[in-house]
Amino acid sequence: MEKNSANNIKYLPTVEAYNQWAKIYDTDGNFLQAIDDIEMTRLLPHLVSSINEVNKSKPWRLVDLGCGTGRNTALLLGLEDVQVVALDASPGMLEIAKVRLEKLHGSNATNQKKLATLTLKVFDLINSPTTPEEADNADGIISTLVVEHIPLPDFFRHVSQMLKPGGVLLLTNMHSDMGAISQAGFVDETTGEKVRPTSYAHTMESVLDEAAKRGLEPIGGPDCLQERMVTEEMVKELGPRSRKWVGVKWQPAQRRWNHTAPEAGHTTTTQPPPGQPAPHLRKILKDQAKAAKAQAKGKKKRSSADNQTVPGWELTVGIEIHAQLNTDRKLFSSAPLASTEDNTRAPAPNSLVAPFDLAIPGTQPLFQQATLVPAIRAAVALNCAVQPVSRFDRKHYFHWDQPSGYQITQYYAPLARDGYVELRARDGIAAQDVGAGEPLRIRVKQVQMEQDTAKTLARPDGVHWLDFNRCGAPLVEIISEPDIHHPATAAAFVRKVQMLLGAADACVVGMEKGGLRADVNVSVRRVEDGKTPSAKLGQRTEIKNLFSFKAVEDAIIAERDRQIKLLDEGGVVLGETRGWSLGSTETRRLRGKEGEVDYRYMPDPDLGPVLVGQDVVEHLKSTMGVMPDQELDDLVSSYGLSEKDAMSLMLLEDGGRLQFYYKTVDALEQRLQNQGDSAKVTADSLVQARILTGNWILHVLGSLTSENNQRDRAAAGLSERDLGVTSEGDAFISADDLADILFFLHTSRIRQGTAKDLLFAMFNEVMPAQYISTPAGIERYITDNDLWFSELSPQEYSELAESVLDEEEHVLKEFMGARYPQGKLMFLVGMMMKSGARERIDPATAQKVMRDVVETRVAAMK
Repeated sequence: MEKNSANNIKYLPTVEAYNQWAKIYDTDGNFLQAIDDIEMTRLLPHLVSSINEVNKSKPWRLVDLGCGTGRNTALLLGLEDVQVVALDASPGMLEIAKVRLEKLHGSNATNQKKLATLTLKVFDLINSPTTPEEADNADGIISTLVVEHIPLPDFFRHVSQMLKPGGVLLLTNMHSDMGAISQAGFVDETTGEKVRPTSYAHTMESVLDEAAKRGLEPIGGPDCLQERMVTEEMVKELGPRSRKWVGVKWQPAQRRWNHTAPEAGHTTTTQPPPGQPAPHLRKILKDQAKAAKAQAKGKKKRSSADNQTVPGWELTVGIEIHAQLNTDRKLFSSAPLASTEDNTRAPAPNSLVAPFDLAIPGTQPLFQQATLVPAIRAAVALNCAVQPVSRFDRKHYFHWDQPSGYQITQYYAPLARDGYVELRARDGIAAQDVGAGEPLRIRVKQVQMEQDTAKTLARPDGVHWLDFNRCGAPLVEIISEPDIHHPATAAAFVRKVQMLLGAADACVVGMEKGGLRADVNVSVRRVEDGKTPSAKLGQRTEIKNLFSFKAVEDAIIAERDRQIKLLDEGGVVLGETRGWSLGSTETRRLRGKEGEVDYRYMPDPDLGPVLVGQDVVEHLKSTMGVMPDQELDDLVSSYGLSEKDAMSLMLLEDGGRLQFYYKTVDALEQRLQNQGDSAKVTADSLVQARILTGNWILHVLGSLTSENNQRDRAAAGLSERDLGVTSEGDAFISADDLADILFFLHTSRIRQGTAKDLLFAMFNEVMPAQYISTPAGIERYITDNDLWFSELSPQEYSELAESVLDEEEHVLKEFMGARYPQGKLMFLVGMMMKSGARERIDPATAQKVMRDVVETRVAAMK
């Protein structure tokens, strides 16, 4: 009997589904719950502040509407002088909430007193005619990730009945963009089925409109309409299930409303004036657009190219890159590392840990020699001189992710020194750094081996969860000299280092998967006479843990502008460590900057020196793969790709897209040699086939994961999926199958539209399995479904062109002028495509035939 897959979906009534989900709800890795927990640390203080503006007298009555397992109820109980009412339609969820809250708040007399003010009650928003009296006259309501399961009239009917005049509602919900693609649910561990409750993809407009009908108006007006989306930075904290949602909006806005209807049917407000309804969303958006336009009037937005310099100032940047080495062992213990390839099968937390990783007394480090090989490859790729003798040192600091109280690194005698990275215009450096054919050289001060720390997951209740699987993972730290003076060049440097490390097989997991992160050191100094900077570099600040190339550039711009503004106002730049979040316009202070004395560097007495012979270095150098510059040149010259497309292939999926490209090209060329017309297989035709393959792998293949197609998959009951490209070049759609499609397209046996339909049919699981990844499977599918291109004969082309011109003869006079009307010709070709059997017409042939027929008729008219 075949086991059900997670693609089989069982729809249940909402309460029944959540009763089943309750036992795993807090442990199944749902990233929306995790991100909502994080956001609550920011939103809850705003809720308290909003209630306090209206009602300073306590106790407050606060309702957790749809409390689930009590995550937010616990936060509300932590507030002073409140009565909390937690309501949910699922008895199973409420039982979990009861256990959670008793565990958190039942440890002492004070907490037990708080529990005495708590009411837990079953309440169904859809089927209950009235609200529980315990929830009446509420000062505030929290409802998170609930309204997606409730018709809006039912939800806001109950909310308006619960809230007192001036009461505040805090509401978060899945964005309709995400709701159109996916729904809340879980996988039944017994059957493998995906279970989904009833869900609605409410739009922001519909939510605000329904709220207004019930006398609720958004606090802050247009400012409340900010949307949130999943970013690359979030993935590392939220887990691998969130990766596929990067760039997709997950919440419309954390909306707060004042309830302005003291009694049913009568609305009084202070904003807008008494007696008027809350403003319609269209008016809010219109006002917002006007305000933004007025603010921007006279100001031209600076492009990235314009934002590279500030007149009168020089920027100086040094970069430290931390990259995880390509090895399955930790640096100083026998514990294995999690696979860097499969982020969907992450091991259980704290399951890959040796006693030394936890600093258990009596344990000692044992250097794992296997980690040295990728480290040397990294140093060679960066043109560094590998040192014959290097040593390990202790860098002392205390933090919960470093149990020993120090990090083992190489401060005094690093593995390698004095390297460089060359950057060219095609690498994306700032225009100011582009020389006359000469590359820009950024010096690398040193490359050192060191330990990684444990992973920390911050919880909204102030508790931090630690996973020591990563603790002790081997890293190389790459430290540049302060040779960079433009933000775009800094980002290009990090991108080029990632490419070099990947090509050397030293570090195969890039920034987007968390295998590489950068710290940037930023300083500014005045340019005295417009050309010569002052002699001394300015005070530097360090911005930690940047996880994308865009973050590197944007964070540097933000910190540069902050320092310049501070100095212009007569202030002083302090040496400190700062943070930056994606989408921010300024950096934030984290702590004062530690110096060498603070870290108390000392040689590690438990580790001996690392000796590396020159013969080892030369052997590894001779066995290195092709470096990025050489490969990019080859892709342009031999494969006919543009520099932009070649660079994209090299960067996507940490080079996996490029490997997939090579596999597809090899398979396609083999088919052309074996099955095509050998007389037509020329060097030029092979280049055209390689260009065609590149376009399809970058652009057409990319459209498979578009929002529209994912929505189509969801409508068909299919789960979301990405392309599944691995670093070895494997994917859900095999290179052989794609090569078959491109072979028939390149040899004009099928049309481009048919080729795209075949690709989507495979990806969306419409094509039966017997045709996929089997010899001649694609060919059999085309035959069985009558998809071959049966082109018109020359006579049929001519007859079709003549018939079109008979209808559009008035256009011919425009072809008699001195300037050839190409647009009119294409209009006539379009009419041919519409009038004839489109699936049998080749546009290029149709254009040639129409041109000939037009010229014949025009000649006859003269």
